[in-house]
Amino acid sequence: MNWRKYIVLIVGGGIALLMLIVAIVFLARSKGKYTQVKGELDQGMTRLESLTRRDPYPSAENIRQVESNLGALRDSAAVLQDTLLRGQIRPETLEIAEFAPMLERTSKRLAKRAAETGVALPANFTMGLARYAEGELPATDALPRLVIQLKTMEAIGQILLQSHISSIVSIERQEFESGGTSSAEEQPMLRRRQLVQESQPTVALTAIPMPASNTLYEVERFRVVFQARDMNVWEALNQLARSQLLVSVSDVQLQNTAADKIGRATPLTPIGGERASAAPPGALVLPARYPSHEERVIAGRELVQVTLVLDVYRLVREIKEDSP
Repeated sequence: MNWRKYIVLIVGGGIALLMLIVAIVFLARSKGKYTQVKGELDQGMTRLESLTRRDPYPSAENIRQVESNLGALRDSAAVLQDTLLRGQIRPETLEIAEFAPMLERTSKRLAKRAAETGVALPANFTMGLARYAEGELPATDALPRLVIQLKTMEAIGQILLQSHISSIVSIERQEFESGGTSSAEEQPMLRRRQLVQESQPTVALTAIPMPASNTLYEVERFRVVFQARDMNVWEALNQLARSQLLVSVSDVQLQNTAADKIGRATPLTPIGGERASAAPPGALVLPARYPSHEERVIAGRELVQVTLVLDVYRLVREIKEDSP
């Protein structure tokens, strides 16, 4: 038999047989890999189905953890609510005719406390409510807020009196009732302030933007003017920060009450007979003296007039789980 005649067929058949063997091996391995992956997928689907059908769903451990977290949040909210409500100014139900006696009692309490601490108060100190002290009846819808403002101003006044300041010049509220005009008390008070504070105009309560509104709280704005030494000014600010009132200081103005005298030359009485010799005949000659220690102090002991704009927050309802 002539093999050379069929050498091409023999080589081609061998190559085809080799490729067939390789294809069979690759197919077998791929089938084994597919069977393995399909088995793993079936196991995963079976476990997922068993997890989703478990009763309860999700797991009991997750439920216990969620309940524990919810309990911790409720405890934190209760502590926060108790802290916020501790110094809360609460509304009080009054008849319209009872507001003026309440105002009088409040003024007397502050005046008594001021006398005990040695703090000067302006005459007829009615905290911007003089027209109601004179007999005007508040409107029915304005009465609850007026009561809250009055109680808040009393609390602020007590804080200032505890700080050992020298005097309270005024405590002014944000007037909201219709037809509100400046009281008879505020006009002479304003003139007295202008004598000391001509170079520093008072910022109006409406000039500073009010805090953002919220359904959980209300904000009442007040302006307080008082005089005190430097250390007592800081004490007053610290007392406000430590108080149970939710109060924020929105504006501070400081003015030295002796600013017009500092840095100006003051004539001193000379020692000896120079003044007597220079005085014309018959003129009154004052005795010569050294300036006192207080007169020789240039600065540092003068009273500081402080103007504070305070925003007092008040929660209008308790925090509940469905609150936004």
